[in-house]
Amino acid sequence: MIEEAQDFIPISMLLSAAFGFLIGDAFGDSTRHRKCLEQINDDLRDQVEKARAFEQSIHRELKQQRGVITICTSK
Repeated sequence: MIEEAQDFIPISMLLSAAFGFLIGDAFGDSTRHRKCLEQINDDLRDQVEKARAFEQSIHRELKQQRGVITICTSK
């Protein structure tokens, strides 16, 4: 066992510092990973919105063309 307090203090400080670094690294890495995933999610959401807007404009044009075709064939 440790007989003197001077020998025990540096070891406990080293262990607590190492433990602190490990915990900080784990939480920091998960935070960074979460932020990256949030950014990717936002980018994908923007792409979906753009695709919906494009799809709606195509549907609008098709309806207009159907109306023109219907008018031309009924004459």
